[in-house]
Amino acid sequence: MYKTFLQVRRSIFSQVPKKSLITMKLIIVLTMIALQVSARSLAQKITLNKTNASLELVFDDIRNQSGYDFFYNLRLIKTAKPVTINVKDAELEDVLTQIFSNQPLTYTIAKDEKAVVVKERKGPTPPHKVTGKVVDEQGITLIGVVVKCKANNATVITDKDGNFGITVPNDNATLVFSYVGYKTRELLADQANLAITMQPDASALNEVVVVGYGTQKRTDLTGSLSSVSNDKIVATHFNNAVQALAGQLPGVDIVTNSTKPGGGFDISIRGQNTIKSGTDLSAINPPLYVLDGIYVSSINDISPTDIERIDVLKDASSTAIYGSRGANGVIIVTTKKGKQGRSSVEYTGSGSISTAMNLPHFTNADEWVQYRIDRSKGQNYTNPNYQPDLQQLLGTAAYNNYVAGKSISWPDQILKTSYSQSHAVSVNGSAEKLTYSLGAAYNSENGEIDGDGYNRYNLNASLGKQINNTLKIGATIYTAYEITKQASPETFRTIYRLNPLSDKFNADGSLKFYPDGITTITNPFLEEKNRHTQANNTHTFGNVYLEAKPLTWLKFTTTFAPDISHAEGASYIGSMTKTGAGALANSSAQYQAGRTVKYTWDNLLQADKTFGDHTVNFLLGSSYYKSAIMNSAEAARAFPTDAYDWYNLGAGTMSSMSTAYTQEQLDSYFGRLNYDYKGRYLLTATGRTDGSSKLAEGHKWAFFPSAAAAWRISEEDFLKDNTVLSNLKLRFSYGVSGNNGVSPYSSYPTVANARYLFGTSSVVNTSSITRFANKNLTWERTNEFNLGVDFELFKGRIGGTIDLYNRRTNGIIMNRVMSVLNGFTSLTDNVGSVNNKGIEIALNTVNIKTDNFSWNTSLNFASNSNKIVSLSDGSTRDEANGWFVGQPVGVVWTYDQVGYWGENEAAEAKKYGLAPGSIKIRDIDNSGTINNADKVFKGSLFPKWTGGITNNFTYKNVDLAFTVTTRQGQYSYSQFHGSYSLEDNENFNVLKLNYWTPQNPGGTWVRPGVPSGPMEVLYYQKTSYVRVGYINAGYNLPKNLIGRLGLSKLRVFASCQNPFIFTDYVGWDPENAGKDTQTYGYTMTRKFMFGLNLAF
Repeated sequence: MYKTFLQVRRSIFSQVPKKSLITMKLIIVLTMIALQVSARSLAQKITLNKTNASLELVFDDIRNQSGYDFFYNLRLIKTAKPVTINVKDAELEDVLTQIFSNQPLTYTIAKDEKAVVVKERKGPTPPHKVTGKVVDEQGITLIGVVVKCKANNATVITDKDGNFGITVPNDNATLVFSYVGYKTRELLADQANLAITMQPDASALNEVVVVGYGTQKRTDLTGSLSSVSNDKIVATHFNNAVQALAGQLPGVDIVTNSTKPGGGFDISIRGQNTIKSGTDLSAINPPLYVLDGIYVSSINDISPTDIERIDVLKDASSTAIYGSRGANGVIIVTTKKGKQGRSSVEYTGSGSISTAMNLPHFTNADEWVQYRIDRSKGQNYTNPNYQPDLQQLLGTAAYNNYVAGKSISWPDQILKTSYSQSHAVSVNGSAEKLTYSLGAAYNSENGEIDGDGYNRYNLNASLGKQINNTLKIGATIYTAYEITKQASPETFRTIYRLNPLSDKFNADGSLKFYPDGITTITNPFLEEKNRHTQANNTHTFGNVYLEAKPLTWLKFTTTFAPDISHAEGASYIGSMTKTGAGALANSSAQYQAGRTVKYTWDNLLQADKTFGDHTVNFLLGSSYYKSAIMNSAEAARAFPTDAYDWYNLGAGTMSSMSTAYTQEQLDSYFGRLNYDYKGRYLLTATGRTDGSSKLAEGHKWAFFPSAAAAWRISEEDFLKDNTVLSNLKLRFSYGVSGNNGVSPYSSYPTVANARYLFGTSSVVNTSSITRFANKNLTWERTNEFNLGVDFELFKGRIGGTIDLYNRRTNGIIMNRVMSVLNGFTSLTDNVGSVNNKGIEIALNTVNIKTDNFSWNTSLNFASNSNKIVSLSDGSTRDEANGWFVGQPVGVVWTYDQVGYWGENEAAEAKKYGLAPGSIKIRDIDNSGTINNADKVFKGSLFPKWTGGITNNFTYKNVDLAFTVTTRQGQYSYSQFHGSYSLEDNENFNVLKLNYWTPQNPGGTWVRPGVPSGPMEVLYYQKTSYVRVGYINAGYNLPKNLIGRLGLSKLRVFASCQNPFIFTDYVGWDPENAGKDTQTYGYTMTRKFMFGLNLAF
């Protein structure tokens, strides 16, 4: 473009009068400025990488990027020193400060004319005071900005109005402005009054994360924490907040607990520390959920669009501040709040269709007939010449259908395409010293079976008011209302059990009650119309708070957070169902309702003070939590008509009625101290004391301490100027967290009522003790070491974390199975110790970044090793509970299959009561019988490792993203195989399997018809998988186009959720393989979604 400078040559201007010369100079300057301004659109950010470059060359680069011109005297410029500078996307003023910091020159910026005038630097001025004001990018004052003078280390912070005053040795001194969440700025103190604008820093290093009872800059963390921000949550387009986290956080394992509409998700963090009450070892204890400071049982009912960010605390140093609740990790959810600035309105809406995928292959008519023949031959294996009579084998109706070529696919008859929609709108803004936020969301899904559906309504609001310079008050409220409808669980199971030669209709065209005419499997069309369940849940919670800040470094906050839930559920089983068996006398209905009232009262005193190079932050607090739950249930049977449904229980015969009430309380006192020296050396100490009403007398109180340290190696002088390594931090922590995850009265004996009929006398009401008291029930405690490394290379192009941990949980609380000879089945007890150790890796890369195109990748990996260290009674094995010292929790303890008995092994197989084609088990103790002594440890119900990878691409206004998640190395006790491969009724349809026959001795499934042997060895299935979670594409309409409509944003998008899964498991879903098929059985679905997001 243009090269602009002023070169004063006496030979040219010596004859010009002085006044005219000044006028000409001014005309030249103004003309050149006008030409420059009209010549280009001015850039705002500067990127430079120069080594010993001339000042003129640097000026040229800055002019090309910013549009600012430089005016200088060539005589002065010859005195300039070479420039070495490396900055990226920096502000012009910051770049100029660096360039002129060691020069004999200084400058003045003429912003209105887009010009920089270079002048000679005068001698240093004496010490003097510089004042100024600091604001953010919206012009809002910033309180607590640290202002430091490099020359004399003088440090001050801005007051409530954003003002500061600091004494500097001269006007060549450099001032450094730093504030959490904003880019650090450096400016020359060459003016008496400065106006500084701070820009938000989106880099990972300066990210502000939420920790227990506060926030911290990520660079100041000493513990292990993973985060997901709103943009990453919303970008998944999932309607469930937990599902949106899948594959994004290392060490956070997320699986579905049901694929039905409205189904939720289970989370485990860093393996299996504790075991859920009961003997289902595949179950997990959930982490603690803290939503805006409120303890909630889950976040499945929260709309993802309402969430600002989610932070997951993983190591004991981070979770110890939550004491007894932190053993399984802590998930902190922060919802959106109003912010200072202009009001904004945002809407997101979508519609989708879902289709079944990965359906297993059940036998068709020909395959089923062949299976029946092979099964009959198996039953008569001692007669090699046996041939069954087909009509007698199939029955007349099925035989006639087969001969006529008439068959039916029951899944195709029942399963349908499902539809869903989602809408969310939010309003945010401020008025004077008031901030506000309002939001509403609606989500609707229906299922693959008529009668299945889910609707969720969400409302939320928040207000914040700065009363004066000291006091601030605020409140939030959130309400979720859910309606979940489910058709008969028999419907889904029936369509896979009815054989393909059964009949849907009777001869008169009515639905046939028993389609196969033999078994008691009812017509699924009758099941879905005559049996159904509905649950209505209302969840309302929120908080009110008062914040007092008498000093800029001291703050007191008191918060009261109520949480109220009301749940009601009802079900009806009509006469035309399997249970009803066609008779109204067998009809039944029930209704149950529950109310939960919880509240938490937190009081916090926080201080944050900087003394030169030292920063100290401390927190003292108390927390009081109380919960009360009341439930009632009524049931009736034998209704005169199916028309009443559950709305008139009195019309039937009352069969049961019950009520229940429980309450619990937790008192807590805690503190935390953070120390920071020069941003290099970081120390954290935490302690919490909890008192729980749920544990036995003498064991109700416990103390949970932790300590952590971090060293920011990259801040040391020997790495300060390293151009490759932009951040390197080493973290070490040790801490203790606890768990009191038992029912409120687990340490007490329980009494139950019963009714008995003695002879011909009347019914007698009795009471009996049903559970032992445990006066020694105490805390479950987890001790954990964590070693972590945070790193960033090439100024953020590559960054990540690596964490190694070793945690031991002592006094695991669980229901211990007892011999029935005691008169009791279980006892809640501290049963032993478990060790978990593992590694977590997270990696983020900016692969390509140009003006028009970018490609970012996020990758995470986690591996956990789990084993039982000891049992409380000193033994090494507890076979009744499946606990073995040295083996993992949820170990697969089963027989060692060595194939199938062959035809030439018939005599040997007979010794075990088996036959050719039966499961062959290795008789380890050579006892001649198969028993527990022949069992081996085969694996675990939990994965050896998990991982995920997300790629994001943008090209101009187009964006594309996809994520892949995986769980590897786990087994599941496949209820699917247990339900659909058993031969408990020969007329059932079966999963198509490669079973053993004399003609197929290489088959991989037991021969039909023969004594099978221990089928559990076949039901334990490997359920590793790789899943593509979503593929999303979007387009942002140009701002100059949508601006005419008054919009600030308009994005249209399309998404395919769960498009592919790669697994060797044969079943509906490897994530749900261990679930009961009647309760949880459902297919996986592939969802296609279209939607838009707009804001104004």
